[in-house]
Amino acid sequence: MISNPLIPNTGYNQAYMRLIGNNQNGRLVYKKSNFNGNEHPSLTKIVKSLFFKKTFELNMVGLSGAGKKSLQNFWEYGNDFQSRIPTIGRSKLHLKVDKIQLKFGCYDLTNKILPLMKYYYEMTHGLIYVIDSCDRSQMKIAKKFFYQIIIHEFMLEKPILILATKQDLPNAISIFEIAKIFNLNELHREWLLLPISRYSKKHIDGLKWIISKMERFW
Repeated sequence: MISNPLIPNTGYNQAYMRLIGNNQNGRLVYKKSNFNGNEHPSLTKIVKSLFFKKTFELNMVGLSGAGKKSLQNFWEYGNDFQSRIPTIGRSKLHLKVDKIQLKFGCYDLTNKILPLMKYYYEMTHGLIYVIDSCDRSQMKIAKKFFYQIIIHEFMLEKPILILATKQDLPNAISIFEIAKIFNLNELHREWLLLPISRYSKKHIDGLKWIISKMERFW
């Protein structure tokens, strides 16, 4: 159970609490953020926003069967979360959200694929990590791959959107337990964990969140 977790203020001059949800006792759950939302955009960013379309590149990764293909189908075609063809290896996806172009590299994480992903880290602007909430047996390896990705030197400052899928199923692990398993409250990073199901559109909110974070830097 997570209740008002605090991150040590190590390496930061300012820290701000960001609401991420409430636990089963109704208590609000927060995470720390570096940003207070009051930063002023540079002149370069203002000029770019007026004359150039922004394009961001994302890596969307997860273990086989986590729900990556279903999310792709929803974002690309607007259909429900029924998907009979899983992601095998790597696939691509292009989306437009408002005036932002998004290019996804979607990876089915394995011990063979993971070492090759380092060649894409430098050009990516953010990470979407998809977790199967119902597969408790795979949580350990999912956590291992997660940290192998985010500790890479080219991923250290990039925002992380974590989507816990299949939350509508009765045996799903709660997002609060997943946050505890993954030690998320110890991360000095911009991250957001969202519960995802075929009956919810919170994944759309997640895309808007990660876009807002990427826009702060690029």
